[in-house]
Amino acid sequence: MIVRESTKYKRSYKDTILKKKKYEEQEKIERLIEIMITFPNLHNFMISQYKEKYHVEQKRANLKEFFTARINKLRLIFKPVSEYPYNYLEIDEIELIEVNDDHYKNL
Repeated sequence: MIVRESTKYKRSYKDTILKKKKYEEQEKIERLIEIMITFPNLHNFMISQYKEKYHVEQKRANLKEFFTARINKLRLIFKPVSEYPYNYLEIDEIELIEVNDDHYKNL
């Protein structure tokens, strides 16, 4: 599978991971990306044990085009480079959208 990085992802990765010195999360994100690259398509990844390990899920309602992976207290948001509704067997390219920690902030 091909993994692309959006400019928003690069910016959020720098602000959320590098500036806050979250080395464990950085290592886990890099490991997840390496694992995703080894699979030929999204279907094979979604039936593997890595889906459960990284808590990968497709969002619902108005965010249904996005997938998230939970890494400690961060969310890695990615989107298949394809038209919705997705056929997991045909998806061989994804785009990383953002690293987000807003979900866990105390308001």
